Amino acid sequence: KDVFFVDGSACAPLIVAVARNKNLSYYCPLHEQAAAMMADGYYKASRRLPAVIATSGPGGINLLNGIACSYYDSIPGLYITGQVNTQFLKPDNSGLRQRGFQENDIVAMAKPITKDAVMVTRSNDVPRIMKMSHALAITGRPGPVLIDIPTNIQRIEISSEVSSLPSAVWAVPKKDDSEDLEQKALLCREMLRSASRPAVLIGGGVWLANAEEAVRKLLLSLGAPFFVTWNMIDFANDDNPLYGGRVGTFGGAGRNFGIQNCDFLLCLGTRISGRITGGMPHTFARAAKKVIVDIDSKQLAHEEIHCDLAVCADVKDFAEALSSILAVDPMLIDSRPLCDWRAAVRRWRDEYPAVRPEYYDYHGINPYVFIKALSEEMNADDVLVHEAGSNAVVTSQAFESKFGQRVFSNHGNSSLGYALPAAIGAAIATGRRVICIT
Repeated sequence: KDVFFVDGSACAPLIVAVARNKNLSYYCPLHEQAAAMMADGYYKASRRLPAVIATSGPGGINLLNGIACSYYDSIPGLYITGQVNTQFLKPDNSGLRQRGFQENDIVAMAKPITKDAVMVTRSNDVPRIMKMSHALAITGRPGPVLIDIPTNIQRIEISSEVSSLPSAVWAVPKKDDSEDLEQKALLCREMLRSASRPAVLIGGGVWLANAEEAVRKLLLSLGAPFFVTWNMIDFANDDNPLYGGRVGTFGGAGRNFGIQNCDFLLCLGTRISGRITGGMPHTFARAAKKVIVDIDSKQLAHEEIHCDLAVCADVKDFAEALSSILAVDPMLIDSRPLCDWRAAVRRWRDEYPAVRPEYYDYHGINPYVFIKALSEEMNADDVLVHEAGSNAVVTSQAFESKFGQRVFSNHGNSSLGYALPAAIGAAIATGRRVICIT
């Protein structure tokens, strides 16, 4: 329903079509990078897919930084670039540097940071490619797609009817089938049976899968402490009795004591990057049996840490499968070892806060104190968008979230200049109060 674009001659027919369409609203930033980052913030605030249009040459090139933000954070987006007329395209393998004015091979540039990038060469392919690209962006592990359309093709009137898609128009990522999923959930339950210090690590894939409620239900059944990555600091109130803190080389309250001393770790929707493990991944949760649930089979195949059980599945499906098993074969959540373990994790969380008492004696404005004070003033339905760099570190360590808030940045690409356009995108998508830190 919402389109972000910057005008240019090679995308002018598309722009006119959007402006004439009464079912669409459009927004015009001053730079294509801002348009791409607005689209990222739009989706992160609402889970609704926006579109972005840019012209050929520098217009498309300017999108790339924002597209990369979405790709590395697994955020879907539909990017459409104009291209020079087909008669002015340089021939393949010609060795020509450029033929048409502002001609550029944006498809080749975008391929490494999109799920797919394609140039339309026949007008009748447009409806099929649009439908296919939309489905691809939101299927499996989400991500951006790019469609490059020469100007002369933009001007051709075509039928909007979409023929049925071939069964193999793209490689559908392999997941464990329902029988495998149940078997792996049972194996997970067996591991839990022998654990006295279980823990759950919650990553951004939980939000992407719209699995927050399913995971909260699972946590109650487990009675296990949970820890969050930066992409999930808005998962629950910071005073939740099961909350153990934020982990990683730039963790927060509780530091990493809980995660490093567990004997079973269930990782949901996180690729467990080096920012979480530190430089020696083999020491991460060193004594724990580890179960990793990820929808990306390639990510699982190249996981840095040792994994005792890999589950290639949608996080929501796995959480519901394990919850069903625990309903029949429940955990002893009031057992003495588990009660002692929860108390130890809470003690670490409280004894090692991100905002220490001496910070209040700082001569000037201590950024940690400021972020804590800001979080206390914010409402439960506010959106917070913060910049990368030191902004991300301080905010992610010190912000105390309330249930219902949305808090995000771009952590995968960590590009400066992100927060303001992303905050505007979030405001357009939600109509909620948005706070931007930059």
